[in-house]
Amino acid sequence: MKNLKYIIFACLVIGLFTQCDKPEDISLPGTLPDSPNFTIEPFADNPNKFWVEDMSEGNFARVWGFGDEAMPKTSTLKRDSVFFNKMGDYDIKLHISAADGSGTASSQQTVNVAEDAVLGCDGSFALFTEDCTSKCWKLSNEDGSVAVGPIPLSGEWFSSTGLEDTQLDDRWCFDAESFELNHTNGGGTFSACQGFVDDPDYPIPAELTWEFIPGGGWEGTDRIEISPPEFFLAIEDSGPYYDIVTITESKIVLLTPLKPCDGSPSTGFFTLTFIKE
Repeated sequence: MKNLKYIIFACLVIGLFTQCDKPEDISLPGTLPDSPNFTIEPFADNPNKFWVEDMSEGNFARVWGFGDEAMPKTSTLKRDSVFFNKMGDYDIKLHISAADGSGTASSQQTVNVAEDAVLGCDGSFALFTEDCTSKCWKLSNEDGSVAVGPIPLSGEWFSSTGLEDTQLDDRWCFDAESFELNHTNGGGTFSACQGFVDDPDYPIPAELTWEFIPGGGWEGTDRIEISPPEFFLAIEDSGPYYDIVTITESKIVLLTPLKPCDGSPSTGFFTLTFIKE
């Protein structure tokens, strides 16, 4: 039965994206569980953020599906918050698996977001964009400015003690009015995916944009998201979102997932330190 539960949970996760058939030699006992009940409650001070809570009982696993426009996109918590940056109708799905291994069930509700998230010219947004105008950032060369580890803010796997010149001459300029991102690489881009070498012909997308998502990041931090998602800030195998851990007028520390070059699932996190140009 324990192995059966693991099979059902794998199907539960994979089922968000594709179809999963039970093995032919597995017989599921009992009947399918009832569709789960869950509640959606808007934040009192943020119309773009909602609490969701699984009210069903007797399940051993759950997976929320919030959609590609949400932060986060999925969750396994009984109660969690979800943020939508843009106005519109969004489907929230809850998939559960019964504790007796009798299968999975799901339910769906639609939530309406009445307006786009409003960015006031204050807090980290103002610091990041020079009072909501435009601001350029570059990698710091201090020890630990690039760190990577298995958990957020860890340097267990690597912590820099000085960077390459081709990393230090890159600039990222963020426009607060058009939300355009202007990237210059000083003639070459340091490529982790090509074996940690400088590539003078590295392709930079013609149109780079960014979003600022207040409260949409790790532990409620503000988030910066880059588009197209294949691009990155500073480190090729990072992104596409970057959470503001700390920020001052002249320095910012960002947390971002490790993005393996082969497309496999992320296994860790980068901590990146930038300074004002």
